[in-house]
Amino acid sequence: MILYLVFTFLLLPSVILLIVLVYAMLSGDLSGPIYWFLVIALLIGDSLVIHSFLIKDKDEINDSLSDISEGALKVYDIILNTTEIFQHQIVEKTGFSKATVSRIVNTLKRKGLIEVERKGMGNKIRKKR
Repeated sequence: MILYLVFTFLLLPSVILLIVLVYAMLSGDLSGPIYWFLVIALLIGDSLVIHSFLIKDKDEINDSLSDISEGALKVYDIILNTTEIFQHQIVEKTGFSKATVSRIVNTLKRKGLIEVERKGMGNKIRKKR
């Protein structure tokens, strides 16, 4: 959601202004080094905004993973490599008991790394969007 807001209110207007500037410069309406400076400044600003948000998201995930067990990392890796998976499939793939997988799933959910949706008698699990 935050990335959507950043794109909508910071990056989109900047990209539109960049396109208009480049078009005006190429058509000959604008000339001079100040306009090239504006284009370069917009490109640098946009890339810094994108980079800072990507690094922030990566750091938050690393902080969430820093204090979980090796078994939880194994389960999380399985979840990351699928679009969605049922909890019983994780039990089958890992060889862990149902109780262990249930505890791990609850831990990952509490840390905000995954989403759990109740489906009948089981849980459908996917990585957090």
